[in-house]
Amino acid sequence: MTDPIVASALQAGFSDQFAESDVQLDVHGVIPPWVSGALVRNGPAQWTLPETGRFNHWFDGLAMLHRFSIRDGAVHYRNRWLDSRNRTSANRTGRNDYAQFDTDPKRSLWQKLTATLDFPLQFGNNDFITVARFGSDWVAVGETPTQIGIDIDDLSTKGPFEFKDRMFSIWTCSHMVPDPNRDRVYSFSTMGVPVFGRYHLWYVDGNTRRRTRFATVKDRHPSWMHSFGVSERYAVLTAFPLRCNTWQLFVNAFLGRPFIRTFTWHGEQPTTSYLIDRETGRVVRRFDLPAMFAFHFANTYEEDGQLVFDLAAYDDAAAIDRCRLDTLLGPDGGQFPPSQLRRFRVPLDGGPVMGPDVISDGVIEMPRFNDRRSMQPYRYVYGYSFDAPGRFYDRLIKIDTHNPDRDANYVHWAPPGTFPSEPVFVPRPGATAEDDGVVVTVVLDVNGAEPASYLVVLDAVSFTEIARARAPHRIPFGLHGAFAPSATTPGAAT
Repeated sequence: MTDPIVASALQAGFSDQFAESDVQLDVHGVIPPWVSGALVRNGPAQWTLPETGRFNHWFDGLAMLHRFSIRDGAVHYRNRWLDSRNRTSANRTGRNDYAQFDTDPKRSLWQKLTATLDFPLQFGNNDFITVARFGSDWVAVGETPTQIGIDIDDLSTKGPFEFKDRMFSIWTCSHMVPDPNRDRVYSFSTMGVPVFGRYHLWYVDGNTRRRTRFATVKDRHPSWMHSFGVSERYAVLTAFPLRCNTWQLFVNAFLGRPFIRTFTWHGEQPTTSYLIDRETGRVVRRFDLPAMFAFHFANTYEEDGQLVFDLAAYDDAAAIDRCRLDTLLGPDGGQFPPSQLRRFRVPLDGGPVMGPDVISDGVIEMPRFNDRRSMQPYRYVYGYSFDAPGRFYDRLIKIDTHNPDRDANYVHWAPPGTFPSEPVFVPRPGATAEDDGVVVTVVLDVNGAEPASYLVVLDAVSFTEIARARAPHRIPFGLHGAFAPSATTPGAAT
């Protein structure tokens, strides 16, 4: 049975929240004056509709944006609904009219046929996972083929983000990788039609709004990959044995079965992985790793003639079903499989692949690090965690990857009754030490008579709280976000 405190947090974190606010917050503690910018987060905030009831999965909810602007130690909060086609339709009809991650609408025969013939259109554009930047353009990102343009200052929805190219795909990786050495963002899209599948790797330079495809990888039964790795010279795809039959994609669209139910776990198969040269687009190595699953890469880099990449990896894909709402809100909702930071080393001379090496015994999900170390060797990884079965994610973790003592190379921030979101590292200007900065996160606190949400600021070195600011209302469990630096006023950032 789930601990009562955890059950209370799950009820609060997965309940609809409709309020929109625009308010200055009281700050308890001291935020360093150099912290200037905005934490902008994305995530579901509505899982029930009047006519069709509750969605099936955490990843089905309608998207809401949240912004905590920080300047001169002050914090301003604003939140706005993302005006997606999915939400516009839901407001008009009171029902779910689009295929979600694990919830399919009730369609007429004609609607089923239309969905089969125009496959991507059936998903709408409920881009609820994170926010990303193409040049000066900010977008809300999901795994649909389209992104939504947003105003990063007031969180208003600009409408569909139109690329100046034609690249058909069925779903897109939601975790794009910015190149720290140039104004470029990398991602990949998956194409799946009967008989064959393809991963198209691409990048966008600055404000061009043009995706340049630099590689295509064939895979007859595409894997569901939520993220991938990019180093200075290479990209790496880890095709976990959670695979779909491309015929079944279209059959399921007609039969009214959810997207993720097209995928089947094949634990007897390896994780087929591809090392791709960023400049030539050539697959320089295809190699097999043990069967596993991961939502998230941490860092990827080259060192001593090897490509090194870290994953917050599980033994299998059971975590996807643990995110179903009937499970999360059931008697064992807090039971979540542990994921560990696993490291793989791929010799660039063709030698045998090394790993997985489990870096730490600490459970970690939503791994983040100092973005200044992206594509370079690094030391510290931050995430959220638990240390006992049934606790859901009730603490933050900092892992020192240079410390080989697996059971002592991590520390927790874990106030009782507190359930954090993804931590984001903000470096101090001019810092030379990798962890010289702060970590910002949004927490759900269930200690009081009513659940409350806070922006919490931690000193990254000591991993202790230095300030918090209470939001005007409860914030549901979201997913990812970004820190947009250089705010000019509370409530605005560039």
